[in-house]
Amino acid sequence: MAEPYVFRGNSHRDHAALKQWIMRTRKEQALEPDLPIVDPHHHLWDDGRGLYLLEDILADIGGGHNVRATVFIECRTMYRPGPEAQRPLGEVEFVNGISAMSASGGHGPVRVAAAIVGHADLRLGEKVQDVRETQLALTGGR
Repeated sequence: MAEPYVFRGNSHRDHAALKQWIMRTRKEQALEPDLPIVDPHHHLWDDGRGLYLLEDILADIGGGHNVRATVFIECRTMYRPGPEAQRPLGEVEFVNGISAMSASGGHGPVRVAAAIVGHADLRLGEKVQDVRETQLALTGGR
């Protein structure tokens, strides 16, 4: 008998643990397969959790749903080395590359990471605006 799902808070789980959880969940049939959907929250990573990249999310959002686009939400991956305030820029660069691959159309019609929500430390005060402007420039406005 499978163990019941245990909420672990917002801590990272490795890729194997996530795949195991996904395999235990029931696949649902699309109720409205023609309804256009924007998935408003997902992550991508290449770090200690393993890899979860374009092909992985495309496989997970299949199944008859009409997902047209997704929104990436920061998950503290691929940070740059260097000053703390600038480290999150590495994550938006990483995701923007995956977004560009998806936007090419070579991986199907879904636009993965059509929008990117990156991290900026609000404790920076007015200097947080510099980080935000750099993120927008790095992502072409995504």
